Amino acid sequence: MLTFSYKISGGTNGGDNYSSYDVAEATDEWLPFVKRLSDEHTESSGRSMEHTLQADYTTPIGKAHNVEVGAKYILRDNRSDDDRYVRQNGTDGEYTFDEQYSSHYRHENDILAAYLGYGLRLGNLSGRLGARYEHTFQKIKYELGEGENFSTGFDDVVPSASLGYRINDENNLRFGYNMRIYRPGIWSLNPYLNQTNPEALQQGNPNLVSEKNHNVQLTYSYFAAKFSVSCTMRYSFTNNNISSVTSLVEDNTIESVKNPTGKLVSYTTYRNIGRTQTASLSSYVNWNIFKNTRLTMNLWGDYSDYNDRQSLHNYGYYGSAYVGVQQTLPKNWRVNLGFYGCTSNPNLQSKTEGMYNYNLNVQKSFLKDRLNFNLYASNFLDAKRHYKSTVTGANFITRSDSSYNPWRVGINVSWRIGELSSGVKKVARSISNDDVKSAEGGGK
Repeated sequence: MLTFSYKISGGTNGGDNYSSYDVAEATDEWLPFVKRLSDEHTESSGRSMEHTLQADYTTPIGKAHNVEVGAKYILRDNRSDDDRYVRQNGTDGEYTFDEQYSSHYRHENDILAAYLGYGLRLGNLSGRLGARYEHTFQKIKYELGEGENFSTGFDDVVPSASLGYRINDENNLRFGYNMRIYRPGIWSLNPYLNQTNPEALQQGNPNLVSEKNHNVQLTYSYFAAKFSVSCTMRYSFTNNNISSVTSLVEDNTIESVKNPTGKLVSYTTYRNIGRTQTASLSSYVNWNIFKNTRLTMNLWGDYSDYNDRQSLHNYGYYGSAYVGVQQTLPKNWRVNLGFYGCTSNPNLQSKTEGMYNYNLNVQKSFLKDRLNFNLYASNFLDAKRHYKSTVTGANFITRSDSSYNPWRVGINVSWRIGELSSGVKKVARSISNDDVKSAEGGGK
């Protein structure tokens, strides 16, 4: 089987931020710092565009062997513009463009990859060996702001192996190892120094490299007509984890700080310094309780240890659960109710509070399933929620508390045109690009 694939994806992000200060008084020691408190307006915009070309070929050799080869080329173009406007605090004057402390940043990241896989099946035993080679082309350009343009490239070899045993028609065991590569995203790379709050500065790091995550796992699966369950034990580790790091430093040691005073400020950036180890247990359950009632569950629990090999060390437990119930009613009505919850989530320096979400979907089909309605709502009983996080350093603790509106409602309508005289064949190989790491702070 030979498959050719193409995928295009992209997105934009941006916003305006205003900050103003009303300073009543200050001691002589703090007057230079107070003079930095200019009213500020920042216009931020980001764009990401990705094109992927992929070819896959697989062929059996006899009855027991299978060989796979393939190649992929990804073209990524990331752009981030941050324009800073300032005026004297306590006035109503016009904002002026601050070109020196603004930034227009371009990051081109192209990846060429090729893989080879071999599969073997002998009776109840099955196995697979694979390896993938990747070369990354990287080009950095500063159209506005401080920084020198540069280009670089690096190579990675990514191995994988698995061994499966079919106990009987319903029970299976599988042991596997794989390595995953996670590349830094545009928000972690962007070198623009955010000085909106002169006491808490934030900046990306364009010198980040991809992190390599090693995974070993053992999976047991049971599949029957009405009940199925899959349980996985997993151990993973990373020696160059991309970590958000916050420290107290004198502001005159940070490049691009406007009017430095030598005072201690909080400075946050990203570095490849983390060593992470995680042991986890997860399970998936699907149970057809009655003819028209189905229950699904996803459960996850882990223990993680984070260490920067210097002075930072953090560890802790994390757990999450999703429970969903689907009920089919007469006349093509379907109701889905789901609940998700997770505990607090530790990282190298931070710890976020636990959270929960719930959703309700009502679906109805008309005209021989041609017309389909889907009405959905989530967190509709909560008008407002709080999100809290804590960052701890060698000699400081920072706590943040923000509120947001969690509820969402919507309706989806679809209409099927024409008749399908035969099933549409879906390719067995498709494009999946999940190598970009999001900024820290989300769930696992």
